[in-house]
Amino acid sequence: MNAPYRPTSQANLDHEIAQAIQSLRQQGQQNFAQDLEQVKQLSAALVSWNDALLQELDQAMSRYAQSRAQLLLRILTATPAVAASPEPPQDRAPSSVHHDPGRAPLARPSAPQSPAPQPQSRPQPQAAVAPFGRTPRVA
Repeated sequence: MNAPYRPTSQANLDHEIAQAIQSLRQQGQQNFAQDLEQVKQLSAALVSWNDALLQELDQAMSRYAQSRAQLLLRILTATPAVAASPEPPQDRAPSSVHHDPGRAPLARPSAPQSPAPQPQSRPQPQAAVAPFGRTPRVA
């Protein structure tokens, strides 16, 4: 049960309130100091991780640049014509490599033009077939 009521003086109340405030301030300062220390430790860990990641990224970029240079060197040494001309000429006709084989060959300026092929005969129209095997209606 509760302790019996004791009348207290205003001075005692003020003193108890001041002690409670002081206690809360000390707890707050201790909590703040602990939180601040934890933030410092976490910040140091993040900086360390960031440095490690940046170092790893630098190494990966260096390996990529080396691989790219080696590959380019292999390509250039495997194809002497490419190594001789650093830039492709811009005024050349399109390459026949990309030409559609179903179309006529590319015309050359010095070659005589052959006449266009004449159609032989028109295809005869076929009887219409109704869907699903039905016979078409005649109007």
